[in-house]
Amino acid sequence: MIEKPSPYSGMIDDDFEFFIRTTYPSDFESMTAKYPDQSLEQLWPEQWQAFQYMSAKFIELVEENARVERERNSYRDKADMYQRRVIQCRSLISQHFKIHLSEPEHTLKALERSLIGCGE
Repeated sequence: MIEKPSPYSGMIDDDFEFFIRTTYPSDFESMTAKYPDQSLEQLWPEQWQAFQYMSAKFIELVEENARVERERNSYRDKADMYQRRVIQCRSLISQHFKIHLSEPEHTLKALERSLIGCGE
């Protein structure tokens, strides 16, 4: 059984060799025995070009996925922050209306501080 190289090895040649061995098993043995001095890229040039192109596209997709994940995490963090502020605002309103029904200015100031924040 042929072992696939680690995807984190960074060795495109190892991955390409695995691709050729699994796609063309009988051709691989005969071609490498017949032409021992030539590299796999020379023996299968069309497949090598396609493999390089697909490897580059794969790397681009991994980078794009990482960027989107960072963006999603920042939005999640902002949503958590606003959710905490809303909970804080609710508690401040309920406490303030229980104690200070006659002072609406303080209620507005408490709302402003809970929603906008103090130096965050």
